[in-house]
Amino acid sequence: MAARQVNLLHRLHTAYERMAREINMVADLQKRLLPIDQFSFPGVDLQHLYIPSGMASGDYFDYFAVNKEVLRFVVADVSGHGARAAFIMAMVRTLFNMGKDESISLRKSVQLINEHLCQVVGDDTDFVTLFACDLNLREKKLEYVNAGHCPGLVKVDGRKVVRLEAFLPALGFFPLEIEQKTVHFSRSAGVLLFTDGFYEWEIAPKKILGLEDFLRLAEKLLCSEKFYLQEIKDRLDSIPELPPVYRDDLTALWVEAK
Repeated sequence: MAARQVNLLHRLHTAYERMAREINMVADLQKRLLPIDQFSFPGVDLQHLYIPSGMASGDYFDYFAVNKEVLRFVVADVSGHGARAAFIMAMVRTLFNMGKDESISLRKSVQLINEHLCQVVGDDTDFVTLFACDLNLREKKLEYVNAGHCPGLVKVDGRKVVRLEAFLPALGFFPLEIEQKTVHFSRSAGVLLFTDGFYEWEIAPKKILGLEDFLRLAEKLLCSEKFYLQEIKDRLDSIPELPPVYRDDLTALWVEAK
């Protein structure tokens, strides 16, 4: 009996190690789908922060030039973790990048993502929250879609920071008529997008930081003359007495038109 138990434990340990290696391979491939640091867009300051949790997940951010005047960018979060979430994330990335064709508007891009998600995962419990934007430098406007995602924070012309709340449900549940909203600016506009990994972690036993506390912290930092994404992470790390243990990937994007 003892020998059988030892053999069973060994087989379980071997299987676990194999699964862990495969998940790590998926996570490594997933990181390669994210943008490279060398990208630049005239007139725009762009910063991103991506700290993986060490396992495959569904966090996604991206940006590209639609034309010389319009920068399109997105932050999205697939429910769950593991290979399934990573696969759905890759599908969302492929569909979103179809928007590099100028004939596909922001609204249409999100519409395509939702239609395909409904076809592939509509009968399951998977879903995607998404915040996508077009920053138009010539017309000085920010067009955006927030589908069930965390509020975006926009600082217009150096004035008060405004929260851009979700006005659509998460994608992948049922067909939607996608709408978009617009924020106009005259001199400058800065947009902060992020995922829930920044606020869904314990600052003390059985006490979660929470979205509202995170938003107040981010809004305060955005009011400074120069904003750096790393400042948010540094401030979060200083909140608890012990180093924080984040449950999920930390993904954020700061885009500022000057």
